[in-house]
Amino acid sequence: MPLGEKQLVDAMIPNRSVKNVDISKNGLMDGFRFEIGNPVYRGVPFSCVEDVKLVVDNEEIPKNKISFLVRGQRINAEDAPTLHEIWWRQGEIISLQAKKDGGLAHGEHEVNIKLVIRYAQPYGIHDFEQRLHAAVTVRMMVGGAGYGKL
Repeated sequence: MPLGEKQLVDAMIPNRSVKNVDISKNGLMDGFRFEIGNPVYRGVPFSCVEDVKLVVDNEEIPKNKISFLVRGQRINAEDAPTLHEIWWRQGEIISLQAKKDGGLAHGEHEVNIKLVIRYAQPYGIHDFEQRLHAAVTVRMMVGGAGYGKL
């Protein structure tokens, strides 16, 4: 794996742990969550997160079932492009959460995440559109309690 690719994986997926969660608060596991880091060299407003794709064990999770958890706020992936006032800070670790009945089975899973992030430009620069297309595939573990290095 080229050095730049390893750095991207380490930046986007700081640990390899997935946690099953009760999203609807009804006592049943109905989703899973894992930590992701901002792969951009600076902070960006969530309006710059143009697309997110999540595939677990070759099963694509629909975008309407994906959300970001940022400093106590839940941001639906479909709503992110409209949120100019909430920023994903440089180096900040947030959680990505997905609805899935029963969560994920305990054990190892192949997780592929793709983000398309437009770089925020200062006012006055109208013809400069640059996007980061960040895609990583990692093996992650669903285990007991919470997050942690595996």
